[in-house]
Amino acid sequence: MAKCFELTDETKVNEFGVTLYRIRCTRSLLSAREPNFVVAGDLGGWVESESNLCDEAWVGDEAQVFGNASVCGSARVYGSAWVYGDAFVDGLAQVYGSARVYENACVYGCSKVFGRACVHGQAQVFGSALVFDDSLVCGVVSLRGYDMLGSSAAVSNNDQHCGFGYFGSENRHTHAYLTKSGGVDVICGCFRGSLDEFAQQVHATHAGTMYERQYMTMIDMIQLKFGL
Repeated sequence: MAKCFELTDETKVNEFGVTLYRIRCTRSLLSAREPNFVVAGDLGGWVESESNLCDEAWVGDEAQVFGNASVCGSARVYGSAWVYGDAFVDGLAQVYGSARVYENACVYGCSKVFGRACVHGQAQVFGSALVFDDSLVCGVVSLRGYDMLGSSAAVSNNDQHCGFGYFGSENRHTHAYLTKSGGVDVICGCFRGSLDEFAQQVHATHAGTMYERQYMTMIDMIQLKFGL
């Protein structure tokens, strides 16, 4: 498949001293998701070399891809995000906002990394996983499916997060993880907060029901997981 971009003569040197080239789309890219339409002639973001981008992937806005990093498939990197080092972004993955993906990290599938999140080390984010806000994911970590890390998550291995699928009145996915302050935060549907706040919400919403028992058992397991 012919490449979908070319390097322009517009250059800049980033904070690492790397010379980057603005890209221009050479054939229209259509997609069923946002950002869903790139027209031939549109200017994109910045790459160090043509090897940083392949297939129908796109780097837009002021995003940067450099080093040995590769953005492939139909992946999108945009906003002011950076992908660098030996990082790999593939599939329908999206990296945007002020997110950083670097070292040997991989982001693929339908996953999203955004906000000011950082994914690095040997971390893998795939499936439909979400990493956002000020999350820090590093080391040997695998986030998959409906795993979600937000707020001030600090996860460096799989002992520092856990998830539960299809529980509660809406069959939601629930994810718990360690934070930078040493606490435990929980994401469940629209809920974002500490483990204690999650327990309070469960009692307030599901008091006396089987769903209260489900969630409280889940909370017991989270406490057991993290030695609380």
